[in-house]
Amino acid sequence: MEKAFILTYTCVTANGNETLESELEYIQENDSEISFKDFLSSVSQTSFNQLARSLGYSKDFKLEEDRYVTYHKSFNKENEVVYFLRHSCIEYVFKEGFDAPEDLENDW
Repeated sequence: MEKAFILTYTCVTANGNETLESELEYIQENDSEISFKDFLSSVSQTSFNQLARSLGYSKDFKLEEDRYVTYHKSFNKENEVVYFLRHSCIEYVFKEGFDAPEDLENDW
């Protein structure tokens, strides 16, 4: 397995977890908005594709064409790089971890 930035949690799943809530607040205060292209080149394709499909995106309605989605790069308190995307005011946080093998077609 390859190390990659994988979807780790959302602001919804962090609710009630003091550690994740604190981290999310920190990364939101220290983020920079980045392009879709930079975001996609930095995160796990498998993790990204699974998220996009779960949000209802497809070849006909691509995530990159949704002007209401923003992409961000930040750092946590340990100075580790963290990426997140914001969709409908929900943050989807990608942290470095071990990626599953690519088993989904890359639609994006």
